[in-house]
Amino acid sequence: MASPSPRADADPTPSPPAGAYPTPSQTPGPSSPVDTIDYLNDGLRGAERQRYRTLQSFSKVVDKYTPEFLLKNPSQYVVFSDVTTAQLKKIEGRRYRYHKGSRFFYLENENVLVVKTMPDRAQEIAHRAFDEIFAVKKYQMGLQCQLFQEGASKYIGSTSTKEADTAHRPVSNLHRTDWPTIVYECGVSQSLPRLVVDAHWWLETSGGEVKIAIIITIDTLTRKLHLEKWEGVSRPNSQVTQANPNASAMMAMKTREVDIFGTDVRGAPLELQFEKLMNHKPSKRREGDFVFTSQDFESYARTVWNGVQ
Repeated sequence: MASPSPRADADPTPSPPAGAYPTPSQTPGPSSPVDTIDYLNDGLRGAERQRYRTLQSFSKVVDKYTPEFLLKNPSQYVVFSDVTTAQLKKIEGRRYRYHKGSRFFYLENENVLVVKTMPDRAQEIAHRAFDEIFAVKKYQMGLQCQLFQEGASKYIGSTSTKEADTAHRPVSNLHRTDWPTIVYECGVSQSLPRLVVDAHWWLETSGGEVKIAIIITIDTLTRKLHLEKWEGVSRPNSQVTQANPNASAMMAMKTREVDIFGTDVRGAPLELQFEKLMNHKPSKRREGDFVFTSQDFESYARTVWNGVQ
C-alpha cells in the first residue's frame, strides 16, 4: 500500500463489441438478501474434494493448480475433509513457506478446510492494484495512521476462521481480535459464486462489524475485470431460536458492480462510505467517502494488464 498506481501509455485494447455490456436498463440492481448460506457447498461446484492425509499429499494437490490446469478445471478451490485443528496448524505452518498465495477457510465443527488456490500472479495483482488506489485516497485524507492494511490476516468466527485477500481495520478497532471494516476477495471469473459466499461470511459472521466486502474477478483471456460491492443490512430474523434469539439479523446485499473490458469502464463511480470504513463521521475538511471514478478504474486496469502480460 504505498504509491499511486503508475499510469501507462494508452492501452491498445479495442473497445468491446456491441452487446458486450448490458444497457443501464438491463444492468442488475442490488441483490436481495438470502436467508441461509451452505458454506460447505455453495459456490463450490466442480471443486476437487479430498480427504486430508499428510502434509506432502496436501502440497501435491495444491501445487497442481496452475493456469494451464484451470483451463480444464472449473474451480480454483480444493475442499479437504477430516482436518483437525491440530492438523490445520501444521498445514498453516507449511503454507507460509510453500503456498503463501493460498487462502484458507476452516469450518471447525465439520473439520473441513476450503483452500482457494492462487494459480498465478494475476489475482494478486488485481487486488493489490485496487488497494494501491485505495491507499492514495487514504493518504490524501491523512488517514495513514488511522486505517491499517492487514493483508491476509486470519479472522475468527464462532465456529469458523477465514482469511481475506486484503483487509483494513480502523484505529477504533484496537484489539487484534477486532474485525476489519472492509475486506477484498479476489478470484478467477468462474469463482464469482464462491466469492459471493465469502462476502456473506464476512458481513454476517462479524455481526455487522465488517461493513463492506469488495469482490474482484479477473479473466486474463478476455481482459475483463469485474468488481462488486457488498454491504450488510439488518433484516428481521426469520429463524429466531433459543440459541439465536435476536429479532434482527445481518444479511449481505450487493449494492454496486463495475465491469472493465480492457480499459473501458462501466458502472463507475464506486463509493466506499467514510463512516463505514472508520466507524465515525468525517471530522476534517479533507475527509469524505472514498470515490473510485472511471479515471481511477482506467488507471487500475492499465496497471493490472501491464502486470499480467
